[in-house]
Amino acid sequence: PAAEAPKEKKTRGLDGKIYSQPASFKDVIHSTDFVASMGPGIYFNTSSTTVSAPSPIVYPISFGLIWPNYTFLAFEPTVTFFSMYHLYYDGMALPAEIENRTTQTLSFMVNFPIVFSLYYGQNRLQLNAGVALFARIGLKANGVNNSDSGYSGTVADDVSAINKWFWKNARYVYISGSASWLFGLTGNLKAGPTASIFLPVGTVFSGENVQGMIVNIGMKISL
Repeated sequence: PAAEAPKEKKTRGLDGKIYSQPASFKDVIHSTDFVASMGPGIYFNTSSTTVSAPSPIVYPISFGLIWPNYTFLAFEPTVTFFSMYHLYYDGMALPAEIENRTTQTLSFMVNFPIVFSLYYGQNRLQLNAGVALFARIGLKANGVNNSDSGYSGTVADDVSAINKWFWKNARYVYISGSASWLFGLTGNLKAGPTASIFLPVGTVFSGENVQGMIVNIGMKISL
């Protein structure tokens, strides 16, 4: 007699629906949501504003995935990007205003959070917590010459010092947290407000306070 087909494993999601546990890569794709968010934030500068810029406003854009998309506990890796200016002063890379800039700094926050989802009908509250790695690349800003004078000698010397500072003493390690309220709109589309915080671990333990902490509020979509 022909062998019986294996029974499909099923589980009930917190939204009350019955889901099949992924048996193939196609099933994994179907249980994964694409997420994106954007909105203004503050990059905290705890150093003197007489030599550097006040805590600048930045405009992060984030993209990522959440898997699985129907359980209480899930994984939501994201990448966040924004750009800002830096200068070098007294052994630190500090935010700079445009007229005092040395580098145009490309900033990538790679976040690895666990997400806890609480379901309320078609809506959901999501609370995230995780560890993030902050990759920053300081490029010589337009309008600035390598041979111009800098704090450590020349602008070229300052650019090098800024990039070294980013990667010393684990300044690239952050703890992340966020909260989102997503409204179920149409089909799989969900959207709503979100707020997040990135707390620098390395600068805290280096005695630099919360230099580089980022807090932002924006809108998040999930589909």
